[in-house]
Parts: sequence; structure tokens; C-alpha cells
Amino acid sequence: LGRSEMLIGDFERRSGKRVKVASKFAALPWKTRREDVVQACEASLRRMGRSSMELYQIHFPNAWANEAYWDGLGDCYERGLVQ
Repeated sequence: LGRSEMLIGDFERRSGKRVKVASKFAALPWKTRREDVVQACEASLRRMGRSSMELYQIHFPNAWANEAYWDGLGDCYERGLVQ
């Protein structure tokens, strides 16, 4: 997981260019809390060597946790992790 994010980070470091990034949260069955969304976003940013990204989205919904996912996306935005 996260290989494409590592490649993006490597490209940006080597080229000195910054690209617009959209990444996603894989809403797996054991990831059901809003904090899970924030932690996954932070991990994505670490892999890319960034402090923020342009777009963060849910890969697929989970009928039992969608409200927590929306709250987690809002937390990411409020913390400046997502523009």
C-alpha cells in the first residue's frame, strides 16, 4: 500500500516540481472511525514527504461508518492536511 504515493514523493524531490495530488482512504472493515481517516491521510502525506495534498477522498463507502468518514474528511481539511 502507498507505493504510488512514494513514487510521487520521489518524483517531487528529484525534479523539484510539485504536482497536484488526489489520494484516497480505503474504507476497510476495521477502519470505521473518523480518526482512522485522519491517520491514513497523515500516513499518505508522510509517504509523499508533504504537509498537505489537494484532494482526499473515500475509495468506497461503508454503510456502517459513512458519517464517521465524512467527519474524518472534514477533520483533514480543518487540520490543513487537505486543501
